[in-house]
Amino acid sequence: TKPKKSTVSTILTKISQKQEILSDKDLLIARNRALKKQINALRIRVENLENITSNLSESDNKQNSNTKTPQRMENTDFATQRRIEAKQRDLQNYTKEELKNIEDKYGNAMKSIKTPKGQKQLLELYKKYPESNRGGCAAMNLAIELQKEGKTTDSKKLLDSIIENESQSVFGNGVKILPKAIFSRAKIAKKEGDEETFNSLKETIEKKYPKEIDNNSKTFSTMLEEEAQ
Repeated sequence: TKPKKSTVSTILTKISQKQEILSDKDLLIARNRALKKQINALRIRVENLENITSNLSESDNKQNSNTKTPQRMENTDFATQRRIEAKQRDLQNYTKEELKNIEDKYGNAMKSIKTPKGQKQLLELYKKYPESNRGGCAAMNLAIELQKEGKTTDSKKLLDSIIENESQSVFGNGVKILPKAIFSRAKIAKKEGDEETFNSLKETIEKKYPKEIDNNSKTFSTMLEEEAQ
């Protein structure tokens, strides 16, 4: 005999309910796995932040950077923090193998920066890895060297590229590439008599990077003020 319609309906309802239960269970398992991954990622971030915080605590006790004269960057915990942040940015964009390759190429090129070969290698490194920390360092070092050699046009192109890309790179001593590029470009503008560009870049330094310092422990704003006189 055929089951009654009500019985068939009941059976279909139960099957549907079981499928929903299985579906909910699978969804819960997937969510738990995703949550575990997020927790692990968060744990790593917290550990990194704890390292940065411990590095900063002693520096905060010694001086307030907003009120005291900046110290040589490479001797401060602040420089350590910037190197850590730069490494974290690199790890978000490149593999460890790529970063090792970038570091090797940068080191080799810097050894021969005064030669055409070394300069070509630095330029290629910047073009291939513009977002990497060493890519920005390569461009800045090359721009400085070209300026020393009197190749102002080529130097300006590199500095303009760094500024346009808003490079987040930092040197090993903690000096930021972007304000240094703006400062260097402003000096060239002043030398060429381009007062409009000089004043514009000077204003940018004063507004955005008033406390940033160069290798000589002077702020870029102070040095540009001296250039203006």
